[in-house]
Amino acid sequence: MKKEKGPDDEQTPMKRSPSKGVNDVGTRKRGSNVVIISVPGRK
Repeated sequence: MKKEKGPDDEQTPMKRSPSKGVNDVGTRKRGSNVVIISVPGRK
């Protein structure tokens, strides 16, 4: 449930700020896993 809601909820802030959005939401949602997977994926 959290894995499916993670990427969906992260796409909203990622479109606004791929660097700050991922770091803020990723770090708060799951820690470093989301940030590491989202940072290289979006770049």
